[in-house]
Amino acid sequence: MLQTNDGLRFRRNSSQKPPAAVSRAPAVASAARGGTAAGTLGQYYKRLLEALGPQGWWPATTRLEVILGAILTQNTTWNNAARALARLRSRGLLSLKRLRDIEEANLRSLIRPAGFFVQKARAILGFVAWVDTVHAGSLDRMFRMRAEPLRTALLELKGVGPETADAILLYAGGKPFFVADAYTRRILARHGLVSESSTYDETQTFVHRNLERDAEVYNEFHALLVEVGKRYCRRSRMKCSACPLGAYLRPSGPCRVS
Repeated sequence: MLQTNDGLRFRRNSSQKPPAAVSRAPAVASAARGGTAAGTLGQYYKRLLEALGPQGWWPATTRLEVILGAILTQNTTWNNAARALARLRSRGLLSLKRLRDIEEANLRSLIRPAGFFVQKARAILGFVAWVDTVHAGSLDRMFRMRAEPLRTALLELKGVGPETADAILLYAGGKPFFVADAYTRRILARHGLVSESSTYDETQTFVHRNLERDAEVYNEFHALLVEVGKRYCRRSRMKCSACPLGAYLRPSGPCRVS
């Protein structure tokens, strides 16, 4: 793990096991009494942290690497994004200074493993140009913006949608915006907490209203839900009997024990 001056933590690489961390479960446990949605999310968080342990996300060493990873992982797997990042790292391009000078065609070639490389190259270069123009080339200055205006500004950048913007804000900026990705929407819908048709914004709003507004909690809870989605709550083959959240499923839910 690398700890930056502002307290953000990044894993050095995806193969390292995260170190022991202080559980934030007590911070949400007070909401777990009374059977409300807030209580349910608090209970889910505590159960997953106990069963799976701290996840140590995001797999990166710097803020810029988090930002690039958030763009590169759009519409692909993390493994493909990691391959693209490795190619950038090997050329010494994980810096704003080096990215300013690269030709778009060369950047496209390097990030090809991540797919949609034309759009992603333009998004990366557009982001770098925006940081230079608006924030004097400083990520520190960028993240000193108030959270809501910064999110609005990121969403105005071509190639940056809500999930990418929130991953940047949460994992690179330590700002409390929950990343309500497909794993989150699938798990919460199967537990009857949100509708199967709930949008990204609707699911995020549900979490924001029912779980402590805290970046560390959101960081860990999102990472834990991704792990549940990968291991147990898969799109077509669910493993509910083995899932740490299996006990919370409603009897009439969609689970198929396997």
